[in-house]
This record gives sequence, structure tokens and C-alpha cells, in this order.
Amino acid sequence: MKRFEFLRFMSAAMITAALSATAHAGPLGPSGGTDDFLLVADFNRDAVRRYDGVTGAFVDTFVPKLSGGMNQPWGVLFGPHDHRLYVSTGEFGGPGQLKGVLRYDGATGAFIDNFAVGGNLASPRGIIFGPDGDLYVADRKYIGQDWQLEGRVARFDGTTGAYLGDFVPLGSGGLSVPTQLVFGPSVEDAGRLDLYVVSTGTDSVLRYDGTTGNFLGEYVASGSGGLEGPVTMTFGPDGDLYVADFYSSDLAVKRFEGPSGLTPGAFVDTFVPAGSGGLRAPSGLVFGPDGNHDGQLDLYLAEVAANGFIKASVKRYDGVSGAFIDTFVAQRSGGLEGAVMITFTETDPVTLNYLGVPAPHAVVQGVPEPTCLLLASLGAAGTAAYGWRRRTARVTRRRAEPRYLKIRSTKQ
Repeated sequence: MKRFEFLRFMSAAMITAALSATAHAGPLGPSGGTDDFLLVADFNRDAVRRYDGVTGAFVDTFVPKLSGGMNQPWGVLFGPHDHRLYVSTGEFGGPGQLKGVLRYDGATGAFIDNFAVGGNLASPRGIIFGPDGDLYVADRKYIGQDWQLEGRVARFDGTTGAYLGDFVPLGSGGLSVPTQLVFGPSVEDAGRLDLYVVSTGTDSVLRYDGTTGNFLGEYVASGSGGLEGPVTMTFGPDGDLYVADFYSSDLAVKRFEGPSGLTPGAFVDTFVPAGSGGLRAPSGLVFGPDGNHDGQLDLYLAEVAANGFIKASVKRYDGVSGAFIDTFVAQRSGGLEGAVMITFTETDPVTLNYLGVPAPHAVVQGVPEPTCLLLASLGAAGTAAYGWRRRTARVTRRRAEPRYLKIRSTKQ
């Protein structure tokens, strides 16, 4: 091989090696693509379904129907310790039906164990992991054959699942029919995380000390902004609180000022109006990958099946303006019939923040090792010196009883 050909060969090889090493060094966080999925709890079909994090295409029924005794799944989260999937089950289950939090393999969806079945859970709904690593479960009181309005937040060891007592005692601060939980910045101390709880029975969001569970007051006052049946919530990238109003005449997503604002918890606006993009029954919501390529995270909103007319789907809205983008998961895709809570593979199990990078069109967002950078520089220099050019391919990538949700009195 002549010297010119040898140098040209080495130059090309070094660039290829650098690009390959960068692609395999590991991304900062999945931006959609093969390692990021959207998981949807299918309440009506006792299953968890999985969709591609970029396209919304159906991938598989990740947790099959009734696996491990699952019935009426509500909350879905990947655990911080083991990245396994945790699912609350048995919201309206009768005597003899499992009420707890089940755990599944995070890669295959295979049933592992009944993780949190103690503490006399009656109607487990929302689940969240705390900054301490423990698991917190929103639960509702049940006596005999009657549902009671009082709610509590039960706490379980995040590693063993052992019941550690009630973090928020029954009815504390007026807690009634709790449906979702999230840890968010404290009003008093931005460096501390407090527990925010949707209190559907009082049409409000309540706040509790994130360490002691002591009641700190209403964060979103009862009925604020027309709130008439909140079911789920999440903090947005802007720090504001977004609440899905489900048991309401105004089936919308409403925005409230964040803890760092001048008037924390105050109504800001209706972020996603009723009917936007065909929205008629909003339930679970999270922020996730950038769907319109503007560099901002977007809002993903599940719509449950209702009255046999509304078909379950997941819609996507601009994360800044609230404008409808598209129906991310098509109606009944993969057999979806009762979409409730949703989570991405890269959703933080404490704050519900999206941990992946915003842009779904960039699969590879890794940081090259210094050696890779050196190789790339040498390769580029060699290429320039001998006038040889090549192109590299751009890597592209939830009151007391529901009025809308289709609940089954018997198993199907």
C-alpha cells in the first residue's frame, strides 16, 4: 500500500472509530427510540401496554392480562432502585381480590412478586417513590360494603416492600379520595421536596411535609379555576402544576402557579381546553419527548374509555402553548381500552420529571471519550490534508364514584 493510500485509509478508520465509540459510549438519556417507551395502565383490561417512545406505535402488551393477580391497574412507575415496573392494583376490587402494588421485570414485563400488599390497603391508586427511596401509595377507606371518602398515604420500604405505617394519616387536612401523588419543590424551601396529593373528594390539591407527612395546607384551593374533579397532576418544566380535571363539566387540563411563584397554587389558565384535539375524558398526564421538534418537552395526556363511546388513546400537546399536536397513541391501539396513568421509561419516579433529552429525532446524544475526540481530530486533519471527503449518516430518532370511567362489576 502506498503512503498516500495508507494515510487516507488510517484517516477514514480513525473517524469511523470515533463515531462508533461515541454512539456506543451511552447517551445522556434516551430521547425516545429503542430504549424509551411509553407505558399505559389499561384499567379496563387488567394489563399494561407498551408503546414506542418516539412514534407511539404499539410495541406489546408488556404486562399481560391478570398477570400476578393484576386487576384494575392504576399507577405505573419504574423503581429507582431496580428499574423494575411497579403497578398499583385493585382500586375497586371486591373481597378476595388483590389490593397492593405488584412488581414486574423492567425489561420483559414478567411478574416478580407482590411488593406492597400489607397495611390493609383498600383502594390503592396513585403511587410515587420518595426522596428517601420508599414507596408511597394513595389509598381510600373501605368499610364493609361501603366506600368512605377519607383518604391516606401509606408508606412502604422501597427495597423490601414492608409496610412502614401511614405517612399521611386518614383524613389529614381533609384528604378525601386521593388519586395521585408527586414530590415537588416546597413553597418555603426550594431545596426541599414536599408531597402533593390530588384530593378528588374536595376538588383540591393538598400539600404535606415531605419528611414528616405533616399537613401544610391546600396548595390548590377547592374549586380553584373551576376545578371540579381533579384526578391526576404533574409539575411541568416551567415549575407550574398541571392538573387533569376528569369528573367535571370542563374536561380540561388546568395550570396552577408553581411553588416558586409569587402566588403558589393560584390558577393560571386552562392549558388544554376541553375538546382540544377531540379531548373528552382526560386522565393520566406526564411531560415527555419533544413531539414537534421545538426543543421543548411536550405534554402527553391519556384519555380513558367512557360510556362505550370514547375510545382510549394518548394525545400530545405543545409543552409551552398547550396546542394540540397529535394523537400519539391511536384509539384502541394494541387493544387499549381504559388508559389511566402513564409513564415513560425515563420518567423520574419521584418528581415525574422526564429525564430523557427533549429531542426525539436525535438517537445518539452521547458525550465522546477524550480518546474519541482525539481520534476524530486526527482523522479530520488527515482527511483535510489529502483532500479526501466522506459523508457520515446523521443518526435520526386520573368524587367518590366515577361518572365516566367504564368500571366493570365482574371480571371479564
